[in-house]
Amino acid sequence: MNYTISVTQRKKDSYYISLLHNNQRYRFYNGKPIGLLKSPNKLPVSERRAAFEDLKLDYQLALRNGWTPESVKNDKKDSAKINGPATIDDLWEVYEIMKQQNYSIRYLKDLHFYVRHTAALSKDEITEESFSRFIATKKHWSNTSYNNARRYIGVLEERLRHYGYTGNWKLNNKSRRATQKLHKPFRNVEVVLDDIYKFNPKLHLCCILTYGCLLRPHQEIRQLLWGDFLSLLSQVSLSGSRTKGKRNRVIPVPEYIRPYLTGGPVDHNIFTGTTEAHNPDYFKTLWSKYKKQSTHLEKHHTLYSFRHTGAIKVYEKTGSLTVLQQVMGHADLKTSLTYLRGLEIQQLEVNQMPELV
Repeated sequence: MNYTISVTQRKKDSYYISLLHNNQRYRFYNGKPIGLLKSPNKLPVSERRAAFEDLKLDYQLALRNGWTPESVKNDKKDSAKINGPATIDDLWEVYEIMKQQNYSIRYLKDLHFYVRHTAALSKDEITEESFSRFIATKKHWSNTSYNNARRYIGVLEERLRHYGYTGNWKLNNKSRRATQKLHKPFRNVEVVLDDIYKFNPKLHLCCILTYGCLLRPHQEIRQLLWGDFLSLLSQVSLSGSRTKGKRNRVIPVPEYIRPYLTGGPVDHNIFTGTTEAHNPDYFKTLWSKYKKQSTHLEKHHTLYSFRHTGAIKVYEKTGSLTVLQQVMGHADLKTSLTYLRGLEIQQLEVNQMPELV
């Protein structure tokens, strides 16, 4: 059978079963996936390693009898559910199951943060108090960070119900009004773009695409392939699976951007020249470095300031919210209206008001 299995130490006094099956890695913290009520990490520390070695033998026997870890992934509710209470091991098992599913790298990275810190502040059982203790250590968080945590905790609570969790921290703790982050538009975008080009051509290409095509830098632009460009680099086409609004987008590429587009194999990323994109924080890191040495940036200037500046230009040229909605890839006009209220659009003047002749 095509697998390798071992006992691995996760931290000083905790272990898990590591299973590589059909080139896929799995972690198991107890015997529940194979129908055994064994939780070695609950035993005295001195007995845990030996108990996990015995549990490894149980997993090997289950594998010989036809059990597969894929059955846990595909039918987790039936294979994992037992009477509570839910434990730290259950919390980690929820995370491992979600790792095998179709979530983004960034989502799983954030989820791991919440799991790790909640587990560290819990004794053994996972209760509402576990999440409250975690949130209590983050008093410096903004309301936006708190609301993000609340959403992740809600996801974990829903999954933990299959392990006997009965709490509802998310329901009992309301969301907070988030302060809208200000992305101040540029007054001299050409000067800033020229300065960025001298600093780093890759960051410059990201910024000029954000401004000229109103694409989102960290996801849509970072993952661009040469095959996304059509008609001699005059258009860029993105499927709904790659856009925030989940809608297909075809955006004109202004002529001033095209000289910076060198072209390449259709399956190659435009920044790396390979089939792989830079890491999700690549442009965020570059921007932070540029910001430290720049004399052209003001407070609240961000990467998204290029998108905001571009939106203002589109609205000033067309006066059309429908066009703005289309070019920005918003799913509905309401989003565009909300977005526009946060921009520094020129206020109405008296000569623009209705007249009586």
